[in-house]
Amino acid sequence: MPKLSRKDLALKYEQFRFGSSGLGNFVHEDMDDEVFRELSGLDEKPLTKVQLNQLLVLSKAGSMSDGFFKYYWLLTPGHPLRCNAFTLLQRISDRA
Repeated sequence: MPKLSRKDLALKYEQFRFGSSGLGNFVHEDMDDEVFRELSGLDEKPLTKVQLNQLLVLSKAGSMSDGFFKYYWLLTPGHPLRCNAFTLLQRISDRA
């Protein structure tokens, strides 16, 4: 599968963007090179929770606690949101 351009990757995650900073603006066309490299290679190399946290911090989006991660990524059967619809989240859940 060909890797996405920065613009295409940002468009793919557009529905999850909100605000101008933090987690809501984690994936965008001007993202850090390392963030782009890791996110564009998810099909071949899924992220661990620790790696995602590192990318969030690198992006100045903060980090997530273990409780936050468990609630939003690991408890999807009883969760009101469709968390597993987000490819990045699914890839991380698979590795947790």
